[in-house]
Amino acid sequence: MAAGLGLEFTRQILSTGESVVSTCRNPTGAIELQNLKEKYGDKLLIVGMDTSVDSSIHQAYEEVKNHCERSGTTLHRLINVSGLLHDASVGMLPETSYTKIQRSNLQRAFETNAWGPILVCQQFLPLLIQSGQTYRDSPAVIANM
Repeated sequence: MAAGLGLEFTRQILSTGESVVSTCRNPTGAIELQNLKEKYGDKLLIVGMDTSVDSSIHQAYEEVKNHCERSGTTLHRLINVSGLLHDASVGMLPETSYTKIQRSNLQRAFETNAWGPILVCQQFLPLLIQSGQTYRDSPAVIANM
């Protein structure tokens, strides 16, 4: 979560005093997210993750899992707002015009916008189950947008 909805969710949740793990493809290039890190410190963990790359999803999971173990916390909510409309390497993706549809662009869009969120949920499910067992009166939540 580094821009748009993800960034705003991060901002709003941090303003309540809760901790947030925010993911994005390029953490060092996410200037507004880095500004939130300066403001909120340890309340915000920024993790690199590209939802179109399985090893990146797994690496992000391991980093979040280790963080939870070290800090004695759990992952209680997974708000997945990863999405791609424009990609600098290919320009506009197919949903902007039928005349611009190309199979490779469709595949890139589906990898990021559909398959990626499903694979993120699959990978992070053990942490959410653990949270649900810890806080039985407040089940863990997955939201995909």
